Amino acid sequence: MQYRPEIDGLRSIAVLPVLLFHAGFQTFSGGFVGVDIFFVISGYLITSIILKEKLEGNFQLVNFYERRARRILPALFLIMIFCIPLAFSLMTPGELKDFALSLGATSLFGSNILFWQDAGYFAGPNELKPLLHTWSLAVEEQYYIIFPLFLMLTWNLGFKWILSILSILAFFSLMLSQWASFQAPVANFYLLPTRGWELLMGVFTAFYLLKQNYNFAFVPIWIAEMGSLLGMLLIGYSILTFDSLTPFPGIWTLLPTIGTVLIILFASPRTFLGRLLSLKFIVGIGLISYSLYLWHQPLFAFARIMSPDDLNASEYFALIALSFIFAFISWKYIEKIFRDKNRIKTKNIFLGSAFMSILLLVMGALIYFKTTLFVNQDIYNRSVQLESLQEGRKQNIQSGICHYNGSGRFTSADEFIKNWNCYHDDEKDLISLNLGIYGDSHSSDVAMSLRMNGFDFIQIGGANCKLLDEDGTQPLYCKDVLASFDNALKIKGIDTVMLANNFDHSELTSMNLQNIFNYWSQKHSLVYILSPIPESIELHREFLKFGDVISRLSYEKNKLFYQLLKSINLPDNIVILDSAEFLCSQSKGNCFFVDSVPRMVDEGHLSIYGAKEFGKALASADRFHELMQ
Repeated sequence: MQYRPEIDGLRSIAVLPVLLFHAGFQTFSGGFVGVDIFFVISGYLITSIILKEKLEGNFQLVNFYERRARRILPALFLIMIFCIPLAFSLMTPGELKDFALSLGATSLFGSNILFWQDAGYFAGPNELKPLLHTWSLAVEEQYYIIFPLFLMLTWNLGFKWILSILSILAFFSLMLSQWASFQAPVANFYLLPTRGWELLMGVFTAFYLLKQNYNFAFVPIWIAEMGSLLGMLLIGYSILTFDSLTPFPGIWTLLPTIGTVLIILFASPRTFLGRLLSLKFIVGIGLISYSLYLWHQPLFAFARIMSPDDLNASEYFALIALSFIFAFISWKYIEKIFRDKNRIKTKNIFLGSAFMSILLLVMGALIYFKTTLFVNQDIYNRSVQLESLQEGRKQNIQSGICHYNGSGRFTSADEFIKNWNCYHDDEKDLISLNLGIYGDSHSSDVAMSLRMNGFDFIQIGGANCKLLDEDGTQPLYCKDVLASFDNALKIKGIDTVMLANNFDHSELTSMNLQNIFNYWSQKHSLVYILSPIPESIELHREFLKFGDVISRLSYEKNKLFYQLLKSINLPDNIVILDSAEFLCSQSKGNCFFVDSVPRMVDEGHLSIYGAKEFGKALASADRFHELMQ
């Protein structure tokens, strides 16, 4: 294949928004589409190489895998080795175990599957996972295993049949992705079946250009100019306008992927965009883009772990600059050297890759099963205590029984709702309340706190379920969870509800709160709404490392909530309860501990000890006594 510098230029367009997005710059809220651009480029280049060799009669599967190993593995192994000592020195035992799993999964080309499985409601924050970005490499690696074998098996059928089969696969992959963007968003994001169509976009591009004999003058120059510029506009629009609320991947992903296809098809040296993407400094970024992608996430993750506060823009720019330096070094002294067959023989590539994969896999297993060998004993003991509190909370909120968290006893939300029966009528010695509790996991914490203080009521909730879903961003099962809650109240004749919710920042607006109050006040005669519970951002890290805390709870959401109340018409039957007051009323000067035991198990969820204190304070509130009359 003739070298196309504009493709390397396109790689720079892909990688830079990813870095800026991961650095939290809101202007690049859709920077994650850079990965989708890479998928299309990869599908195009790999298919072009295979087609050329198949037509020339010299394609060998072992040579293909050798090239992929030379391209991907040396720099990847370097990053993984780099992360290990930093993980030992900076991570908590729980984070170290998660890192160990990612180390092993990356060695087996399955980190996307791990991060899919590990993305539950109780998983740690993604921004602290140094190997999280390897999920996209795993998707490509799985594609590299399957696609050449497919072409070998179907080659004698001819291009017409091959393209027909691939078109059907691409269509169903896209439709599956669109469905899963609402029904199974985590699996949709990480797995090959819902990402495969993006790679196939590049495959179809390679077949088309082969038909044109890679003659980029197959269209008039004005069409090439318009097509390439349209492609850049589609990519730019996606980067600047997409955000976390965009269902992705899915139909919307057609914008950046079609944009990438248009650039590959039309951005040749005869077009303005082709010449622009071929500028030396842009091509230079593209050449180191793989190493740049590899380096940025570990640097970002460990910097976040080290910093007690959120990193600021200057710190992120410094990290990006450091990523460029490391990327250039690893490109020059790792990538280029290992891709040179005259310097590194084929046998050594395969033996070295197998050795490093096994070594890192064993290292991951050792860290996971023998964590105590790598961490301070006091830190490990405190992590065991915290894990015990987390497990106790899961059991006491009746996760998967009265609260839907995406798993539990039932395999689906439909099954959970069908089998839901949390009336607790058989529990004696409990004070029965004329009350239904609804919301997300915070409502389940409230239910746990009251149940631990001897009260009985109706409870149903779901992970990430909002009190009012005006923008359609909550999981689809929440609609059914709410319907089940309403039906349970109707059966029992209960008309008083208590609502608790995490309230993400997009929900904390005057208009949204007013709509929430109006909606619930019209449905029920009396509505208790708890303000956002204070959050412990770095407290658990300090607790694990030092057995004490220096930072304080964050009351940002709680303060904003009360500030917004001043501009809202509060219906007469709405009662606001201050969760901060209940959390800290028994604190004796420290809102984080209850008799030296953490009051929370993570950033915002109560431990069983914190819940008991919370429920005691809540039950003593003046307005709460109305429920017992």
